[in-house]
Amino acid sequence: MGRSEDAELLRRFGIRPSRRKGQHFLFQPRLLEYILDEAAVGEGDAVVEVGPGTGALTARMLDRGASVTAVEIDPALCRLLRRRFEGFSRFRLIEGDVLSGKRELNRELLSVLRTGGRAFKIVANLPFGSATALIMGFLEAFVPGGGCPWTKAVVMVQKEVADRFAAVPRTKAYGTVSVLAQILSRVEKLRHVSRGAFHPPPKVDAAVILFIPLTEEAPSPELYRVTAEFVREAFAHRRKKLGKRLS
Repeated sequence: MGRSEDAELLRRFGIRPSRRKGQHFLFQPRLLEYILDEAAVGEGDAVVEVGPGTGALTARMLDRGASVTAVEIDPALCRLLRRRFEGFSRFRLIEGDVLSGKRELNRELLSVLRTGGRAFKIVANLPFGSATALIMGFLEAFVPGGGCPWTKAVVMVQKEVADRFAAVPRTKAYGTVSVLAQILSRVEKLRHVSRGAFHPPPKVDAAVILFIPLTEEAPSPELYRVTAEFVREAFAHRRKKLGKRLS
């Protein structure tokens, strides 16, 4: 399906994208294929997709021979996805919020991933409003302690969010998520995407970003917990001397 066909699906099911829910659908075939190529999605891969929308990216992953577990909170979009992919044994839909807490992942999704016995990739055009919490949720749920079951994440996020994750020290964007994400993964901003690529266009530009978990160098869960507490405390009071805060 191309851009017009996916837009027609929205019309047929009477769905209007919600800016409040961060719904900005990506229909451009070249961009969709670019994301899949960067994630190297192929035959036999297991993929998690958050916020599949009309299934434009999902369909291409299934066409490549991957198995897709998708998480969608919007009931109307869930009806569309079930209709579109009925009969696909390699498609699994979890209806609900992917977050059960501030940075805690949906318990059903966690159960599926922890008992699946397969390494998986994360490939998605993430809901803009919750992208930071989602990424940190995946990193913190699996990476500390090593043995992470996911190998790579290639996701679309707001440009500002991508800048924060990939930021280097002594830059304005550098902060808590920069430090913690880079403790747990290799982060690389792959490309800029203009707001005009989406339907409806958001008020900001976007970017495709790559995360590869650092399983061998990963801290223990306890060390990560203490480090995260320290980092959050340090960046919560940027203008105060760190020694005084630590005391």
